[in-house]
Amino acid sequence: MVVWLIGMSASGKTTIGEKLFEKLNLLDEKWIFLDGDTFRNIFGEDLGHSIEDRRKNAYRISRFCEYMNSQGVNVLACVLSIFHNETLDDFLKSNLVLDTKKLSLDDCMVKISDSINVKDKNIFNMWNIKKQLIEKKEVIRSFEERDIIYLKMGKNIGFEQDGKGNDFLRPVLILKKFNNYQFVGFAMTSKKPNNKNQKFYFKLKEDSYIILSQIRTYSAKRISHIIGKVSNNKLKEINKKFSELVTP
Repeated sequence: MVVWLIGMSASGKTTIGEKLFEKLNLLDEKWIFLDGDTFRNIFGEDLGHSIEDRRKNAYRISRFCEYMNSQGVNVLACVLSIFHNETLDDFLKSNLVLDTKKLSLDDCMVKISDSINVKDKNIFNMWNIKKQLIEKKEVIRSFEERDIIYLKMGKNIGFEQDGKGNDFLRPVLILKKFNNYQFVGFAMTSKKPNNKNQKFYFKLKEDSYIILSQIRTYSAKRISHIIGKVSNNKLKEINKKFSELVTP
C-alpha cells in the first residue's frame, strides 16, 4: 500500500506523517516513512526547489514507492502539494492521498485503516488502533433500553463474540441503560444455534438470535448506529429466559 500525505509548505506534513508512522508500526506489516526533502538529499541535491524540480522529485518518489510496494513494503510518503493540474491517481500511483489541510491525524488514521483489507492485516493490532480512536470520540449517540444497535465490538478472545468488517461491528440489544455513557447489552447473531446450545439463545426472529451468555457492560462510545427496537413484552421474555439460564 502507498499512502501520500500532501500539503503546502509548513502545513505539518512531516509532523503528522511521523505520528502516523508510529501508529502504523503497531501493525504486523512493513512500513517505511519517506519525506520528500530527505529523498531529494539522497540524490545529492541535484534538484532545486522550483516547481519543475519539485515535480521531478515527486515523479522519482512515485516510481520508488511503486517499486517498494511491488516488493511487499508499504510506504507513507510526505510530499509538497503541487499537483493542481495533474490527475492525482495517475501521477502518484497510490492507494490513498491525504491532504493535511483538510484532515487531522485521527482522520488520516481512520482513512488508512479503512483502506487496508481486514484479511491482510494483524486484526488484533488493527483493532487496537481503532479502539484508540473510539476512546477519543467526543460526540456520543443517544440510546435507550430495548434499542438494537450496531456496536464496534472489536476483536476479542476465545468464545467471546467479535465484530465484523473494517469497523468490527456486531448487533447488540441494550438491556439496561445505566446513564448516557454506559449500558448492559446482549450480543446478537444471525447464526442458528444447534440443539445442544439452544438454551444459550433467544430467537428474536428468523436469522436473528440473542446470545444470552454474551452479556456485558459497554461504553456508549462504541455505538455506531441504531437499527431497531424490541417491545416491552419481548424484553420480558428475554429477561425470563436469561434468569432461567443463570439461576442455579
